[in-house]
Amino acid sequence: MEWTPTQTHTHTDTHARTHARTCTHTAAVVREIAIMRRLAGHPSALQLIEAAESASNYYIAMELCSGGELFDQIIGR
Repeated sequence: MEWTPTQTHTHTDTHARTHARTCTHTAAVVREIAIMRRLAGHPSALQLIEAAESASNYYIAMELCSGGELFDQIIGR
């Protein structure tokens, strides 16, 4: 599945900072959104802020987690 690089955005109403990425693989994106909705409120999972689609892309805004890439944190130990 091909994702664009992560972009940081600020929600206009809540001023919360989020990450957003785009993907054009419909089935994978729909499945990921469904999983994130089921995990809503779980303390160990990133929160889905908003999901939207255009004629050619899906957009997923998720909770911002600062600190860099998880993989870099794991191999840096």
